[in-house]
Amino acid sequence: MQRFRTPGVHIRETPKRQATIIPAPTAIPAFVGYTGWAQKDDEDLTGKAVRITSMQDFSEIFGDPFGEQYGLTLATENGEDRFEITGTESPYLLHYAMQLFYANGGESCYVVSAGLFDENPSETSIDPADLNKGLGVLALEDGPTLLVIPEAVHLSASARKTLHNNMLAQCADLKDRFAILDALAGSNEDPAEDAAAFRSQVGTGNLSYGAAYYPSLKTTINRFFREQDVVISDNRGGTGSGNYHNLTMPNLLTGIRHKRTAGARLTRDSNLSVIAPEKELYKQIKKAFGQKLVELYPSAALAGIYTQTDRDRGVWKAPANVSLAQVEEPSVLVTAENQQDLNVDSTTGKSVNAIRHFTDRGTLVWGARTLAGNDNEWRYVPVRRLFIFIEQSVKRSVEAMRFESNDANTWTKTRGMTESFLTNLWQDGAMTGTTQQDAFFVKVGQGETMGESDVIEGRLIIEVGVAAIRPAEFIILRIIHKIG
Repeated sequence: MQRFRTPGVHIRETPKRQATIIPAPTAIPAFVGYTGWAQKDDEDLTGKAVRITSMQDFSEIFGDPFGEQYGLTLATENGEDRFEITGTESPYLLHYAMQLFYANGGESCYVVSAGLFDENPSETSIDPADLNKGLGVLALEDGPTLLVIPEAVHLSASARKTLHNNMLAQCADLKDRFAILDALAGSNEDPAEDAAAFRSQVGTGNLSYGAAYYPSLKTTINRFFREQDVVISDNRGGTGSGNYHNLTMPNLLTGIRHKRTAGARLTRDSNLSVIAPEKELYKQIKKAFGQKLVELYPSAALAGIYTQTDRDRGVWKAPANVSLAQVEEPSVLVTAENQQDLNVDSTTGKSVNAIRHFTDRGTLVWGARTLAGNDNEWRYVPVRRLFIFIEQSVKRSVEAMRFESNDANTWTKTRGMTESFLTNLWQDGAMTGTTQQDAFFVKVGQGETMGESDVIEGRLIIEVGVAAIRPAEFIILRIIHKIG
């Protein structure tokens, strides 16, 4: 009791509301990949986790996509100009993945630039050491709740397995995040074969902390290139091939060609400028480049779908039966029959979720299983993520109880705020049960969760049980023909 020493009116405010649990964030993805640059206000951000809130943020800090190094061969056939686009497309996918993320409901996220673009990239430009190092950076961050590494699809099978296992291990160790993986589509377009290959690229541990999606998606996102960088070989006209050099796409638009003279100087050959035909050719080439669309695996789009579903419905709602934006169709058309090989595997238990195209509904996410597909407790993505959400929310809030007296007052406060938090979740539809007693329980205190030795040694043990809602994965209609 406070002792008053001065006569007068003394005011003391007594809080009446009990402490509350603040819900932890559930959908803050973290992406790792290669970028054009990584800089803000002259600070080098390569290898650092940077939080962004929009595609504009990403472009300002990490730059444009890699400018594809296309070639163009021009020739004349039967008196008409013809062309062929050549060049190997780069393996850099992060910028396009971010576009797909934001198109499908993405909001705030983290980005780690694992490295900058090579000038002349190849498949080996995606270094597993860089991606694993970027993943390690995220282990030190408290904010991310989803892990996505789109460029892992370019790694070898063994390197991809190591990265997948590291992602799952980080999620299980920290218990505050979930991994979204990509299952590759092979050249045979056989879902069973592809699923078997993917299952060999994931270990046997921590499977409930991740989910995989199949196949790749044909998007409506254009490959990025700069017209002035297209290398053109002009084999039209003249007495031999290759007469005209340093012709660019902008030159086509203006009708200017260049001819190499005997002195190797480049000069405008005005006699060969045929403006109208060149402009028409430019339009045809431009249209052809417009068909250079990116094929991406689903992980980034699913990060957006997770965000959208959490925001609109709640983390307990399965992120499935949702259409994908900026997607034409899957690269492999999975049927109900061959999805069985993806959804259930009696040997390894590793489920792979399908992306399917339906004629009247578009391209939909058609699965909501974790990699632990045969585990009755952790089979479903929303169940695992709901428990991550509850665990992290309660954990962060009871931190305030640390070093409080380990007595009945503290136990009552802890039980009260936890029950209040779970009651709200139950009322929102996150749990089964017609009563609170059916939906959850909270136990704390000596004689319930702690013995005398626990109290003496400073342990406050809280036990929470939750009857999580599960998705209706299989809907069965029983129709009876009643006669008479």
